[in-house]
Amino acid sequence: MDFDNLVLSPCMAAFGVTVLVTPLKSQPSAQPYSAEGIYDRSVATVMLADGSEMASTNVTLGIRLSDFSVPPREGDKITFNGKSYKVDASFPDGQGGAELKLKEIR
Repeated sequence: MDFDNLVLSPCMAAFGVTVLVTPLKSQPSAQPYSAEGIYDRSVATVMLADGSEMASTNVTLGIRLSDFSVPPREGDKITFNGKSYKVDASFPDGQGGAELKLKEIR
C-alpha cells in the first residue's frame, strides 16, 4: 500500500500549515524555504513526589519525507505562527513521514 500518497498526502492537504525551514544543520549553506507540516501541541502533566504538579508542553510537526530533497534534522530552525522552534529530534515513521519534536526558541 502506498501510505504516503493514500494517507499522508490527503492529511497534509487537510491539516497542513505552512512553515519556514532554516536548514542550519541539514543544509548549512542553503537559504530558508517554505514547507508544509501538521502541527500538534500537547501538555503533559507529571505528579511529583511532593504532590505538586509539573507541566511540560510538547510541540511536534509531522512532515512527508517525499516533500523534501533533504529533510529537516536536529538543529534546524522551524518558524510558524509567529514563533521559532529548534528541531530537537526527528522520528521517521516507516510509512513515508516523520515527526519532528520542536523546542521553542525564546
